[in-house]
Amino acid sequence: LRSIFFHWTIYLCLCLKLEIEESLSRIYSKQPRIRIPLKTDSPNSFENFEIKGDDIEVDLTPNLLEFESVLSNAALVLTKNNEDSHWIDFEPEAEGTEGKGLYLSEVKVQGEIVYSEKIQISIVLPTPTVFESNQTIYNHGTPFLAISGEHFNKKRTELYFDPPLSEGDDFIMNVVSSSKIILTKQSTLNGNLLSWRTNNSPGPLKLKGINTGGGRVALNLS
Repeated sequence: LRSIFFHWTIYLCLCLKLEIEESLSRIYSKQPRIRIPLKTDSPNSFENFEIKGDDIEVDLTPNLLEFESVLSNAALVLTKNNEDSHWIDFEPEAEGTEGKGLYLSEVKVQGEIVYSEKIQISIVLPTPTVFESNQTIYNHGTPFLAISGEHFNKKRTELYFDPPLSEGDDFIMNVVSSSKIILTKQSTLNGNLLSWRTNNSPGPLKLKGINTGGGRVALNLS
């Protein structure tokens, strides 16, 4: 069976030619995987296939980490071997808007080139980080709340709280820099501050997620 599969793979790669469209989709540098949609002009008998492991080689620019590749008739999927590694490295002070291009330059199956044109497959953004804080605030009496971290985006930053808070209705957000956000509590019509915990009970205010342009990032802050 192994011999049959080997010869089938060789025959497939000789007939296979990948077609990949340029993508400017935004991802984070620590995103676990990248899915690259593709089209093939392979015969109908190859409509459903999967190639992975040592049978496939993928070259990226820049190429800063180790990853596993899986090629099917629908997509090329790249998955990082180390969850803490980055598709592209950024300095800690980098702005959340500082996207960099990630390019695919070559794909080989069983040593045979099935794709060899440099093409952009994503715009990589620095992954936002929020530093945990145990600061004590008053539910109604504290007008401002500071959030510290890395790679905040002055043009687009969305915060997700527990209990829920809504920007505009409950607070006004000012992204001061890539490392600091100031929230100002909204007031009622008679000038009283709204509560930070919308259920009006004392307790922790948790930041559960943040989005700086590449989608929501879950935060596991206690």
